[in-house]
This record gives sequence, structure tokens and C-alpha cells, in this order.
Amino acid sequence: MHFMKIKRRRSCCRPLGVSCLLCSILIFEVIDYLAWGYTTFWIAEPLYKFNWPLDVDLVDVVNNVLEKNDPDVEILNRYDDLGLKASPEKCSSDIDLLFVVKSAFNNEDRRQVIRSTWGSSKFSGSYNLNIKTIFIVASSDNEVHNRKVLHESSIHKDIVLFSFKDRYWNNIYKVFGEYEWVAANCSETKHTFFADDDCFVCSLALFDYIQKSSRYNFNHLSIGYLRERNPCNRKALSAWQVTLREYPFQHYPPYFTGGSYIFSTKYVVRLAIGMRYTKFFRVDDAYIGIVAHKLRVPLKHSNRFIFYSRSYDPRVLRTMIASHQFADPSDPKGGKKLSKAEKEKLKKEEAERKAKEEEEQKLLAEKEEAERKEREALEAIERKKEENEERKRRKWQLEELAEVWDRNVQNLEEFARIARSKAKWQRYMSCEWPDPTLLPEINTYINLWREDKSSSNIDTVLADNKKCLNLIEELHTILRVTPENEIIEEQKEQYNQTIVELEEILMEKLEKATYNVFLESYKFIDSSSLNLERVIENNNLTLACWGNLAKNARIKSYNFEEIGFQFDIPKLKLDDNADWGIRILVTNYDHYSHHCKTFYPRIKPKAEPTIIEEEEKKEDESDEKEEGEAKADDENEQKVDREETLDLDQALKDLESGEGENKDEEKEEEEEKDKEDDMEEEPLQIPTPDIPDFEEFDGAEDVIDLRAFQILGGIYHFNLCQLPPQPRALQNCTLTKVSNPEELVYVPYKAHYEEPKEENGEEKKKNGVELEEQKKDEKLPLLITLTYIKTIANLHNKNSALRFLLSLPKNVYFCEEPQVARWNEKDKEWSVDGFYEHNFEEEERRLTFKSLSFGTFSLVQDAHINMPFQTWEIRPRDVNHVLITVIAAIIEVEIEVKNDCCALIAPSDKEELQELIGKFLPVDQFITRMKAAGLNLFPESDSYKYVSVPDKVSNYFFLSF
Repeated sequence: MHFMKIKRRRSCCRPLGVSCLLCSILIFEVIDYLAWGYTTFWIAEPLYKFNWPLDVDLVDVVNNVLEKNDPDVEILNRYDDLGLKASPEKCSSDIDLLFVVKSAFNNEDRRQVIRSTWGSSKFSGSYNLNIKTIFIVASSDNEVHNRKVLHESSIHKDIVLFSFKDRYWNNIYKVFGEYEWVAANCSETKHTFFADDDCFVCSLALFDYIQKSSRYNFNHLSIGYLRERNPCNRKALSAWQVTLREYPFQHYPPYFTGGSYIFSTKYVVRLAIGMRYTKFFRVDDAYIGIVAHKLRVPLKHSNRFIFYSRSYDPRVLRTMIASHQFADPSDPKGGKKLSKAEKEKLKKEEAERKAKEEEEQKLLAEKEEAERKEREALEAIERKKEENEERKRRKWQLEELAEVWDRNVQNLEEFARIARSKAKWQRYMSCEWPDPTLLPEINTYINLWREDKSSSNIDTVLADNKKCLNLIEELHTILRVTPENEIIEEQKEQYNQTIVELEEILMEKLEKATYNVFLESYKFIDSSSLNLERVIENNNLTLACWGNLAKNARIKSYNFEEIGFQFDIPKLKLDDNADWGIRILVTNYDHYSHHCKTFYPRIKPKAEPTIIEEEEKKEDESDEKEEGEAKADDENEQKVDREETLDLDQALKDLESGEGENKDEEKEEEEEKDKEDDMEEEPLQIPTPDIPDFEEFDGAEDVIDLRAFQILGGIYHFNLCQLPPQPRALQNCTLTKVSNPEELVYVPYKAHYEEPKEENGEEKKKNGVELEEQKKDEKLPLLITLTYIKTIANLHNKNSALRFLLSLPKNVYFCEEPQVARWNEKDKEWSVDGFYEHNFEEEERRLTFKSLSFGTFSLVQDAHINMPFQTWEIRPRDVNHVLITVIAAIIEVEIEVKNDCCALIAPSDKEELQELIGKFLPVDQFITRMKAAGLNLFPESDSYKYVSVPDKVSNYFFLSF
């Protein structure tokens, strides 16, 4: 019992001991406040005597630094001393708002929440604001934490990591570091929002505030939760005590607190420079206020920034921009429970507030709409005046351009006329060959050449070939450059007929020369193969002949290395005594394409409108017209009578008052003035030439449209010929059987081609099924079996397709794999039918294919492969000297134009174009040589049908003028 009594006494003393302890602490706090806080407040200097080192005019120092002048004072704080370990990329110039968040190294979760909520750019799209978020972090004593922060920085690219340790009193270094980093890397952003990672930011309210500030040109923002005349904490026991030695003044200058505030970046740059020359103070919020006070930066208070933690309240969220922490709405301790009456009151206040806001927004919208309409009306009037002035200026420019254009066209026509006259005179004075434009001379030349039997030697034909080609080219040039008004249709027909006759006799002479080569095969027998092998060439053509004089069946193919042409030897079922050979004639000219109907533009004839006469309708219309005219005459007479009466009365009144003449004059002057104001300058109407409509290509799929494709590399004549009877040497003489007529005999050859089959599993299975069916059908009638055997035998007797290997010409640049075409003499067209198994080796520039027959071949390429151009430009070099650069679809070309000549300058690394590089030629010859070399950069009148070019929008096109 005694023990229990003692225990009860002890338990009763506990409340008394706690109370005594609390009273002692309270008494000590009062004494501390009276002894230190209250006493030192009166000892400290008042704020109007504020002076903080450096004791200089900080505004002048900052201005000198911004003007890149060295100030007269030394820097106290250096950014390099902070030790930057990680930094994101610099801000682009289009950033409207930069979030700068101070964060602890171990607050990775908070940083991630900020990235996905108010620091994310996905919420700023509707406000047309570009935002960026960075985090300011100091290092930890633990290297594991530092590595985590560096890893996080490498992932998100938004962390600025410094090497100083993360301590509470080191926040001043964070502040200095964040201001210096923004000034160095994001000085072109509009606004900067500073916050701590424990702040709650309503980003939508912030974006709305920024947008309204931009609308009213508030480019100097500095708002937050402002503390004014805040006394210093002098308590000795307080962790935030500031001694008189540290800060000798009673109050701090105005400063933002609560961890969040917003500055225009112009102020941030000035504050960052000011911090370099201002002594650090460990209370970071007050330090920013000190620097702002020295720089005379105005700080404005806003109730939308909340310093203390608030309980959840929807009314606060609608107006708040930022808060230092915020209570969780799901936590019952976060705020008190509202009564029913309070809830009703809140609803009523909310409804009234909404109605008031809607009314204000409506009035504001009406005001803005009225201002917008007035502004647009003024802008429309000003724009109309500017457009009228632009039309006047444009009209004058077009008139001047038209004069210059007409003058240049006349000069060009005169220049061309003089050039044609000189060429005609030089042609008249030349006696080397006949004039192809004079029918007697050219007919005499053709007849004499045809009757000259001695000119059938191959060497003589090659010499005459150059003269004939010059005559043909001269006629083509005359037809191309002569204007339509200087040449008649009869002359055109005569020149075209002369061209055809010259081409025919040239081919006759070449075939006769080939016949003579085959006739003298024994003179050119190869000692190793005992077959005819001969190659003759000049600048215009190459003739290669091969004959099977040895009749060696083991020779499968032959390669003419001189011309880069390899072919299979056909297996022919001819007479054993028959000799046959192969003639390969490669010409650098094309005498076939211009005979094709697709060679020239196919202009579609204009359809004439059909006029349908309706006599009955005309009679009815004429009767109705007469009746209407009669009624109109009666009405006009009555109207004239009324107007004359009214005019007479008005004239009498004006005479009486004496003001009639003055009113008429004033009225006329006002009308003339209004007409002058409303009159718009009519632009000069330059007639646009009509674009001719061209017919569509209506040929077969395998026929080449020469408006879309071009022949490159010359023409290949590959023919199988029967050798003429060879001479036989006897003892004292040589016997030769004479052929009548003495001309080449072409051996017909038509091959059969089967697609190669892949031996896959399905086909093997199919073949197995066919074998089983054949076994089942062994009892077929004898007649069907014999018919099947005969068909198989005929199939094996057919000729096989010929394989060719062709090296591309060395002076032609192919932009893509060329196609092979065969000339159809009957239909006068090029066709790609009859060619199989194409294989193009781009590096070796070799083309392999199979053909079903001999004939005349050519290589074909898309004529518009380098169209449309990507870019082009003309750069002047000197007088009458420019450089044209064209970046085409595949190749980049530079052309130098000097006076009336052109030269290809680039690409100089293409071996195929070396003959054109740096060689100046007249424009007509230059275009011809460029096209022949595979560089067709010269569109024709119908090229728009083969090149897909987006049409210009007519409204914008004409607005540009």
C-alpha cells in the first residue's frame, strides 16, 4: 500500500514539472527578445541609411558591363568558383517562359512530378507559349548521389549541377549560380520564373497572366509575394539569427519570399551582373532584395503568390499563381470542414463571381471587337493606299520592262539575221561542197555520188561520210534557226526531202562498202581463229565485221574489244557450204528518230465551236424585243417629262435664292475629289501567251515516246549477213563467183525465249504431279502422242535468244540505267519489245541483255530525268559574263556564259563530260552537245506534260506583283 501511494504521488507531479519547463522556456524567450531582439532593433541603423558593399553606384557598373566596358571596381563573386559539373543546352530565342527550380540532390521524385505537371510544355500549347524547365542542384557528400544526379541529367538534359555542397546556408550560392546561368545561356528568353521544388504552381493561371502581360506590352515584370520593412531576426537562440556585424540595419529592403517569383529576363541579367559586385548575405531572399534595391529594380506585390501553406480551396486555385506548399485535399487535416450554410454561401459567392467575370469578359470582348474593327478599317485604308502606290510603281516598272524587252528582242532578231546573212555569204563563197539549199546543185551531187562505183571502197566512203553529214547538219540547222516568216512550206518540204535522200545514199554507200569488206574476207583472216575479223573507225562511225570462215561450231561468242561489244554466235541451220558473217555498224548520229511521228511536238488542233441556227427562236425574240422597245420608249418619254418639270422648278428656286450655281460647283468639286481618292491605278495588262495544248501519246506500251525519252550514244546496227562467194586460188589464177546484184544479203533470224524457272519446292511438287499424270496417260491414243512429240521437236529446232554485252559510250553520261530499243522500219518507231534479262553494272558501265533478233538498236534515257530543278542562280562575273548554277534533280551543273558563247564548268570530275569542260561554243551548238552528252537541262514547250511541277496559286502569284 505504501508503494502504491508513493507511485501515485510521482504521477501527480508530472504535469507540474512539464508546466514549469514550459514557463521557463517562455520566460527565457521573452528575456531573449527583450535583451537582443528589441534592444538591437533600436541600436541598428534605419533603412534610409542603407549602404552595402561594394559602396558604389551599382547601376553605372552594370551599364558599363552591358556596354562591354571594364568597370573601375573589382569583382567580388565569380561564377567559375561554383564549379559547374553539368549543364543543359542553351535556350533558343523563341522561349517565352523559363522555369528555374532550386532542388536538393535527393529530391528526384519532386523533379519528376514537376516535369510531368506544371513544368511540362504540354499545358502551354493553347496559350501559344514556348516554355523550358531547368533545375539548380548542388553536390552531395556521397558520390553515389552525385552519380545519380549526373545520370538523371544525361537523360532529361535539364539539370544544372554545381560542385559546392548542398547546405542550407549555401542557398546563396545556388541563387548566384542560377542567375548567372540564365544570364549566360537564356538571356534572349522573355520571362524567368524562379521557384523551389516544394512550391505548388498553377501553370494555367501563370500562362494566362503572361499572355495578358504580352498583350499590354508589359515587358518589365517583377512580381511575387513582397515583404516590405521586414525586421531582422536578432534572437540569440534562433537558427536564423542575424547579428549586427552581419547586417547593421533595422529592416531588409523589399524582397520576394515564398520561394517563387517572376522576373523579366532583362532584370535577371542585370541582377546577375550586380551580384558579382555585391557582398554575399546568407539570407538568400533578402540578398536578392538588397541587389534589386541597389539596382533600383522595382518589385511589385501580388496576392496571387502565397507564402504560407494553404488548405485546399477551389476559390484559391482559380486566382493563385504559386504557393509555398499546398495542403492535400484528401487529407482531413488539411482544412476545416465547412458547414452547410458556409457551403451555400460559397456557392452563392462563386455564382456571383462567375456572373461578374462573364459580364466583364463580355464588355471587354465588345471593347476589343470594336477596337479591332476600327484598327482593321484604318489598316484597310492604309493598305489600299499602299497597294495603289504599288500598282503605280508596278505599272511604271512593267512599262519600262516591256520597252527593254522589246528592244532586246529586236536586237536579238537583228543579231540572228546578221549571223544568218554572214553564214549564207560564207556558204556562197565556199567551194568545198555543193549548197544543199539549191536543188540543182544537190541533185547533181547525189546522182554523181550514186553513179560513182569507185567510191564504194570503205576508206573512200568514210571520207565522203563526213561531207554528207555536214550537208545534212546544215539543212537541219537552217530548218531550226530560220524564222517562220522567212521560209515557206515548199522550201521546208524540199529541205526535208533532200535530207532523206542524203541519208539513203549514205546508207547505201556504207552497205556497199561492207559488202566489199566481206568480199575480200581472205585478206583479213585472223591467224589464230581463221575467221574474218576487222574493225574500221573514224570520228563519226565504227564498222566491225566478223565472218565464220573456219566454220568452228565450238565458238560460242566473240568480243570486239575496240568498240566494247560482245555477242553470242548464233547457231544457224544453214547450208554447210554457206558462209555468213556479222556486221556491227555504230554511228554517232541518228538518222532514224526524226522520221518517227513522236519526234516533234504534237499540238492539238483547236476545236471550232458549232453554231446552231434557230430561225424560229430568233423571230420570236425579235418580236418580243420590238414590243419591249415600244414600251420602254413610252416610259422614257413620261420620265423625261417629269424630270424636265422637276428640273425647271428647281432651277427657278435656285435663281430666286442665287445659290444654284455655287451648289453645283461645290457638288462637282466634291465628286471629283472622291473620284480621285477612290481611283485605283490600273496595272499594265501584259497579254499572257496562250499555252498550246498537246496531244497525248497514243502508241503501244512498248513504243518509245520521243517527247519523253531521248536516244543517247548513237545507233547500233547489228546484222546477220550472208557472205558473198569467196575467191578460190588456182595454180595460175583466182576464180570468183559474181553475185547479181552485188549487195548485202541479210539472213532472217527469229529466236525463241523462255523465262528461267526457279527450282523451288512448289515447282518440284508440280513436276512430280505432272510425271504421275503422264504415267496415268500412257495409254493415250497413238495419234495424240505423235503430235506431242512433233511439237517438242519443233520447239527444240527454234533459235535461242542472243546475249549481248555492251560497254556504254565514253562520252555520254547516263543518269540511270538505260533502256534498249529496236527500230521498227515498217512503223517508223522505236520499241522496247523483244529484250530480256537486262543487267546493268554501274561501276563498269556495262549493259547485258538478250534479244530475239538482229536489227538496229539504241540506248534510251528519260529526257526529263533532271527536271524539275531544285534551285538555280545567276551570278555576274564581268560585263556580258555570268555564271549559271543549276542544282537539278540528279546532278549539279555550272555553266559559264561569255558574250554569245557558253561553256560547261562543272561537274569537272565526270570523265564522260571532259570534252565539254571549259570549251566555249555558240548557244545552239552548246545545247546540242549537252543533250548528246546526256545532260538535258533545256525544257521544251511540252515538257510540262512529262514533269510534275506544282501549279502556282494564282491569287498569291499575282499578289507578288
